[in-house]
Amino acid sequence: MNNKIISSLILFTLSAFFFSACKKEKNTPPTPITVKYEIISTAPIKDTTVMGSIKYTDANGADQIATDFLPGYTTWTKTITLTTTTRPLTLKLSTPTNYFVESQASVTGKIYLNDIEYVRSTNNLVSGNNIFIIFLPEISTVVN
Repeated sequence: MNNKIISSLILFTLSAFFFSACKKEKNTPPTPITVKYEIISTAPIKDTTVMGSIKYTDANGADQIATDFLPGYTTWTKTITLTTTTRPLTLKLSTPTNYFVESQASVTGKIYLNDIEYVRSTNNLVSGNNIFIIFLPEISTVVN
């Protein structure tokens, strides 16, 4: 009888030890990530009639359109902190419509994560008859 009690006690102690040592899964949210989008043109924006647009991924993971890359400017930036916990998340940046510029130019798009450049693309202008337009094909990066 004593052997059964001692065996049960040892089994209980070992079981408690092993179960307590198991890693418990935590539901902690991902670390906040700061995203910076940047578009740089080598010539100022000229268009004042047909406004171009910039498409980017917002803090919730949805596509958004910005129209604040205005005449006279050569740079557009947008900084957000990701609030969505969805991972992996694809971040995108593009100009789905063209921008008229004052002279021959190129446009560069960049996506930064926590101040580190993750993706960059440069596109040269399209021109004809002294009309200069720039556009940025979609660039993207994935956040895990």
